[in-house]
Amino acid sequence: MLHRSTSLSASSPSPEREDASDAMDNMNGAELYGRVLTVNYAMPELIKCGEQGWAPQPIELGADTWFERQQQEQERQRLQAEQRAAMQPAEMHREKMAEKAMLRTIRWQRLKQEF
Repeated sequence: MLHRSTSLSASSPSPEREDASDAMDNMNGAELYGRVLTVNYAMPELIKCGEQGWAPQPIELGADTWFERQQQEQERQRLQAEQRAAMQPAEMHREKMAEKAMLRTIRWQRLKQEF
């Protein structure tokens, strides 16, 4: 049985694979600029895609969702800052009222002790 594109036996490895295998054997463990290289087989059908792990889509497709997530995170932070700014006067008023109530309680206890 012959392979359609190469006309070689389907069970024999293609010349490109043999060349790639030879190149890997030659380069694995070689030294380049004082560093030892490690060469492994690639997985072309699965591409490392950032935070999402191994995925069958290119990294560029994951970049779009990354930018969208970043924009959503920035929008969420902006809304939280607005909420904190809106709540700040109410929180200050609540603290002031709690302090007044505590002072009234202290005054009342002192008055009770005097009598």
